[in-house]
Amino acid sequence: MDHRRVIGNRVEARACLLKSLSECSRRYGANAKTYMVPGIVVDVISERNAKTGRATCYILADYDFGGGFVKRQRLNVRSVMAINNVTTTTTTEPTPMDIDPTTATALVTETTTQGTHTNVVDSTIDVRNIIVPIMQDVGNTHVLPDSTVGMGVGTPLAPPIRATTACTPERVVTRYQLTSPDRRNVVASPNGTDWYNEPLACLSDINGPFPYREWGQRTSTGDVLRAGDNSDERYSRLEVFMMMFPPKQLAMIIYATNKILEKKRKRLTTEAEVLKLFGVVILITKYEYRSRASLWSNSSPSKYEQAPGFGKTGMSRVRLDDLWTSLGFAYQPSERPVYMSSETYRWLLVDQFVKNFNEYREKTFIPSDVICVDESISRWYGQGGEWINHGLPMYVAIDRKPENGCEIQDASCGRSGIMIQLKIVKTATEQQNLEVDHDERILHGTKVIKELVKPWSYTDRMVCADSYFASVGAADALKLLKFRFIGVVKTATRHFPMSYLNTLVLNDRGDRQGVVRKDINGQPDLMAFVWMDRDRRYFICSGGSLAEGAPYVRHRWRQVDQELNAEPERVELVVTQPKLLRSTTPSVVRSINITGIGKIPCALNGNLKQTIGVYE
Repeated sequence: MDHRRVIGNRVEARACLLKSLSECSRRYGANAKTYMVPGIVVDVISERNAKTGRATCYILADYDFGGGFVKRQRLNVRSVMAINNVTTTTTTEPTPMDIDPTTATALVTETTTQGTHTNVVDSTIDVRNIIVPIMQDVGNTHVLPDSTVGMGVGTPLAPPIRATTACTPERVVTRYQLTSPDRRNVVASPNGTDWYNEPLACLSDINGPFPYREWGQRTSTGDVLRAGDNSDERYSRLEVFMMMFPPKQLAMIIYATNKILEKKRKRLTTEAEVLKLFGVVILITKYEYRSRASLWSNSSPSKYEQAPGFGKTGMSRVRLDDLWTSLGFAYQPSERPVYMSSETYRWLLVDQFVKNFNEYREKTFIPSDVICVDESISRWYGQGGEWINHGLPMYVAIDRKPENGCEIQDASCGRSGIMIQLKIVKTATEQQNLEVDHDERILHGTKVIKELVKPWSYTDRMVCADSYFASVGAADALKLLKFRFIGVVKTATRHFPMSYLNTLVLNDRGDRQGVVRKDINGQPDLMAFVWMDRDRRYFICSGGSLAEGAPYVRHRWRQVDQELNAEPERVELVVTQPKLLRSTTPSVVRSINITGIGKIPCALNGNLKQTIGVYE
């Protein structure tokens, strides 16, 4: 009798036949093509082909995906498998702590066709004869035992893995591998690093709580301005700009620009004129124009627009062209020294600027408790590249970024968005000559992140980074500098339990499960976890916990009613987040951005705006 053709019987089918492969990958990870979803038969449909006369049987069943989601789907009977209901009785299994180090007890549970009974045989067995796969045989289906229920989401830590080894249907044999007590919960050991499944440890702050800090800016008098301190507009925007811009760099710009103007026999510039130039350049970004000269026109382009009239700024078009083509940011000798490479000589145009910026930020700016490290692109349209000793020495083109040019690795305050350190990406040869840490065992991303956050070492701050920097090695390196760390892991998976986390089942957006690594004292010092939003995200962190945090809420259009021509509805999308993600969510500052200068914070006027949900 075919149990699949009986209404009410339990069946199962591959998830990829019921939902799209991308959705299955989001839920089941590496098991997207093999994971089996249980269901209950609702109807059996037989259809006959009019041309060939062959009959085809279809099974209509309700498949339970977990999380309250049930889908009714019709599949060919050949794509459906029956689930046999066989009840077995198991005995209480001893833990490795209850087993003598030199002997073990083999528990043999025998299942016969007449009934089920337990036969416990005590015998002394050599530890070397005890092996690990633990296998159960239920009917014709060979599966591993159900794993421990996961943290907080009510789903197994791993889906049932189907065994390919044949077992005797009448007997189930369970054997134990004797291990030390501190490795009882080890679920993965990539490259010798043990990761433990301890849900309670994931719900507690790894390495303890870290203090909250507000960001601030020191003034020339030594006072510290915090967010909202300038609500009375005591400082103008120009004064805020002067407070944030390095005075040494402003003097260098005037010196380098005058050197070029002197060669062109043009009138030399002053500090006030350079500041006016910055203001006019910022104002130009607010207009759309075909030629820059049209911005000085006093005639309106249409009756709906006002005439730009940039002559009112006090800077003529000719003078702006002279300053713009002569603007310099650092000193460069007129001729390249013999001992200096062409790349080093060309980078002199900006190296001093970056140095002055970093030193001034280190002295005057106080970052918050969160520091974010990322990459930026400064657009470049001129010549350059490694193949020619002219123009930009290192030209970077990244597919996922809309612009190409000079790549800058930077660190920013996570709650204000103000850049605090810059590092220009140079060629591999030049970078190797400049690196202080020549340890080849450390990934390049780890070296960069250590350099960017080094001025704030031993202050117990949280460092956030993307997959370019994130790895287990980066978390360990920053831990030595007394930093917490959280980052998204994609390719740097050495010592990271990617293969294990990639097999965990997640049902709904916001579900997460994690494992911990322990130090020599047996205390968790690192946590690796997977969190599901629109995609599966893998994280490594040395601070925070997976306890329930404040969710992020979005309003989106959804086609709730699937009837033809039905109107879409505006629904509220609520996705839960772990506590550590909410605690490291950066804020957005309403600010003016100047390429290479950083942020001019209008947040000092009290315009600090919090964002909700950075991963949506």
